[in-house]
Amino acid sequence: MRIIYADSIFMLNFIIDYLLLLSTGKICSLPLRRGRLAISAVWGGLYAVLAMVFPGFFALASCKILSGAVLTAIAFADSGKFIRTAAVFFAVSSAFAGAVYGALSLAGVNPGGAAVLPVSMRTLILSFSLCYAVLSLVFRGSARRAAADFGDVEVSLRGKKASFRALRDTGNELRDSKGFPVVAAEWAAVAPLFPELSQSQNPDPPSLLLSIDVLDGMKGRASLLPCLTVTSPSGLLPCIRPDALTINGKKTPHRLLAIIPGPICRDGSYRALY
Repeated sequence: MRIIYADSIFMLNFIIDYLLLLSTGKICSLPLRRGRLAISAVWGGLYAVLAMVFPGFFALASCKILSGAVLTAIAFADSGKFIRTAAVFFAVSSAFAGAVYGALSLAGVNPGGAAVLPVSMRTLILSFSLCYAVLSLVFRGSARRAAADFGDVEVSLRGKKASFRALRDTGNELRDSKGFPVVAAEWAAVAPLFPELSQSQNPDPPSLLLSIDVLDGMKGRASLLPCLTVTSPSGLLPCIRPDALTINGKKTPHRLLAIIPGPICRDGSYRALY
């Protein structure tokens, strides 16, 4: 009779779930919070042990789906894309399981309906590496975005707040007259700061500046900032001086917020540059 130790089952599933969650986060271009991933993987390890001790209930398909949803919710609770993230997690898990079964079949092993597969750590590592390589190739565009440095920006002005995701652009040399860096955000992202104004997607910069300047509490806090781009040798961006501006919850040297009339990113994965 084969003896299975609970600590081995826990550690094996902890490692596998952590890697699966890490892959899911990269594919979905989500911020990777290692502590959350570890806590989620702990739940995955505990669930595997419970499924061994109480197979009648925890082996049910509905229970497994619920557990996968809990794993995703713990790891990516603040992503705002739960359904999509959960779907990707299940897809990655299925791909990994298929890779393991394929490796066993090639080795001449028939796993059948065994609750614990007779698989070595070497086979698991090779299977995961192959699975990850294939998924990275398929989702290489998402992987590139995930490798980028994103920040969560929060702006406060006249008692109003606007929050959006920004991409750290190392080639961005936009500065104010004192040399401080400037955050450049699309109008749709900062529009909640100005509920009195029209929410049109592509406002004319001079007109937008005039509209902002006449609002209560905005006199002298809006201006035009010269901007040089590869497509426009000279241009002006309306900008404002907010009451507070933080990136990832921390105060930054950015003093001004420039407003770009149209969208910055085609798929909306970020709405500002810093």
